Amino acid sequence: MKMPRRGSMAVLTLAIAGVVLAAAAGGCASLRADCQKSGAFDFCVTRAERSEVRAPVLYYFHGGGGDAREWAESGLGRSARAAMQSLGQHFHVVGVSLGAYRLYREDEEAMLFVRVMAEAEFALGDRWDGRRFIAGVSMGGFTALSIYLRHPGKFEAAAASSPTLFAFDPTMPGEMDAFVRRNRVAASHAGVLKARFGGHFPSTATWRQFDPIRLVESAPANARVYISSGTNDRVGLFEGASAFVRRARERGIRVEFDAQAGAGHGRVDSERVVKFFSAAR
Repeated sequence: MKMPRRGSMAVLTLAIAGVVLAAAAGGCASLRADCQKSGAFDFCVTRAERSEVRAPVLYYFHGGGGDAREWAESGLGRSARAAMQSLGQHFHVVGVSLGAYRLYREDEEAMLFVRVMAEAEFALGDRWDGRRFIAGVSMGGFTALSIYLRHPGKFEAAAASSPTLFAFDPTMPGEMDAFVRRNRVAASHAGVLKARFGGHFPSTATWRQFDPIRLVESAPANARVYISSGTNDRVGLFEGASAFVRRARERGIRVEFDAQAGAGHGRVDSERVVKFFSAAR
């Protein structure tokens, strides 16, 4: 699929009267996030703080239960912004959401490109330098890696923290139950995993189209990926993250793996992620 570039179609700019979100922490200035709805998507654009800087766009996908405002409102976003400021790295950030627990289907992924990304990049105008990065946490980490690997060359690099990756096919009967027992996943988490992954993909063939562990087998040699995962992740996802890293390195793909000893689910090392993206710029 060819992705539209800035000005390649008639699109609406983001509403001028956007939502101003306070994020005063660690000396960070307030964030301004311009939020709107485009089809099934909600998205919020947070512009790079220095108005004179042309910067790349970072597309951010939240974890389960989150929304498009997560980057601008949450502690994760404030921590990442502080890291960007201290390292002198500037990004426009677009938080994207289909809903608190929605995964993408192929037609929705297409609309992400032709509507959300086109509208956000058009609105940024000359402040966008033409480069894209992609990142996500938990369920959003799965989405970010899948999109990055399905569309090589469209993003400079991808980062995923505690991504929901499986070293098995969740559409196969009994596989998810075995995973839950093997990793002692809490019942509440197990229910979400079964519903969102076992139920979302109707067949093995469909799963393979989106599974990052399988997609990385055909990734180009210049792919750049950062993954972090806690060894004490109670959702059991360290297993899948490790499998992804092994498969990628077997293919000669450069993967920075932050195996966080003793950490649980969802920990994000903002400074390390920003440094990774900086090296890929």
